Amino acid sequence: MLIVTAIGDAYGAASEYAPASFVEAHNDVCVCVAHPYHRRPAGTYMDDTKLSLAIAELMISGGPWTREDTAVRFVEVLKRDP
Repeated sequence: MLIVTAIGDAYGAASEYAPASFVEAHNDVCVCVAHPYHRRPAGTYMDDTKLSLAIAELMISGGPWTREDTAVRFVEVLKRDP
């Protein structure tokens, strides 16, 4: 499930806040394209995937589910994978 989430996140990253004309021209589900303004390679997953990974790691760890522990995990993952 995390892999599918990452694929969808990477595919959608190209159209997030992009002009409608760009989305219409490139939204064919065949290939990931780079965002017209951001400096990220095509196919790069975004923060949604990173936060999903943090939650999965928290679940596996068996650690507490406090706001503070969740925030710490989010920061760890975001720093590890900028």
